[in-house]
Amino acid sequence: MQTVLVLDVQGIRVRLRAEDARVGRVLREVVAYFGLPVSEAPLGPAQASLDLAVWERLPTLPPTARRVAQYGRHVEIWRTGDAFVLWSARALVEVDPAAGRAAGGVIMQDDPALRSEVLADVVLGLFLLLRPHGFFPLHAAALVQRSTPNAWAHGEAEGVLFVAESDSGKSTTAYQLVRQGWSYLSDDSILLQQRNATIEAVAFRRHFGLDPDARDRFPEVATHWSAQLTDVDKRCVPMDALYPEQAADRCVPRLLVFPELVAETESRLVPLRKSEAMLRLVAQSALVTLDAAWTPAHLDALKTLVNQAASYRLFAAADLLRDPSRIVSLLEARWPASSPSYPPSLAETPSPHG
Repeated sequence: MQTVLVLDVQGIRVRLRAEDARVGRVLREVVAYFGLPVSEAPLGPAQASLDLAVWERLPTLPPTARRVAQYGRHVEIWRTGDAFVLWSARALVEVDPAAGRAAGGVIMQDDPALRSEVLADVVLGLFLLLRPHGFFPLHAAALVQRSTPNAWAHGEAEGVLFVAESDSGKSTTAYQLVRQGWSYLSDDSILLQQRNATIEAVAFRRHFGLDPDARDRFPEVATHWSAQLTDVDKRCVPMDALYPEQAADRCVPRLLVFPELVAETESRLVPLRKSEAMLRLVAQSALVTLDAAWTPAHLDALKTLVNQAASYRLFAAADLLRDPSRIVSLLEARWPASSPSYPPSLAETPSPHG
């Protein structure tokens, strides 16, 4: 039995189709993980499609294929002609971004790890399919400042991005801000989009991923979480069940914060040079080097983001857990009044090539 889901990603309709009910069940779990609008009814023509079938075995890649990158733990990215091939142990998806099509197959096994592989293929496939529509993925948490609620009517909500590798404390910090009344886009994956001369952050994956011990600090999550598909050491928190009124679609980032955990008594924000902020953004940007034709526009978007926001390193200490209001006071004390200002020694313009 065929499964057809239509995923709405910031106005871009992506049709996901599974030719087998078993793949369809996995696909539903993967889609639910995003927390994005989805429909099983036609919403008009789709701008992109991703089709999955059941295969007995994965096909052999052609001799001309070349490996270009690794994505997460599961997926290797290969290039063949104008298409990308996403290869993992039990799944293969070929993506043609220009044509808006992705198709492949899954070797079905009764193994929870299969869901992680399919999730990685779907996420990366979506990133590739959305790239021609002007979206750039970034590994970051995005939140909207609580003191600017009236900006929603004018589309000028201002936000902060926490950009870092996993296990840097960004998810816990982001969740504490939500508890303090801030709105959220995501704690892990967002998309960047240029509007006029401004870069906006737009929501991609809604749900948060928290460490298991977060249940002791945040009792409300106890009945609203499940195993996270991407990381067995974390739990997925459906934010639409806990904070439905605080979901945000987009914001203009005014602060870029790069957190790192430290064994100190007091947290602090330290100004960061634009050139260093640029390098850190590139390191957390999927796709930036996959296609030479894409790279200049992607780097220009990151450069614009760095120029419109003030950048800081966050040395995150234990006081952020003891005092939930501490992160709010740190951020609001550094919030730019209009446009970001920098000490003269930090105000150099970053090169788009790092």
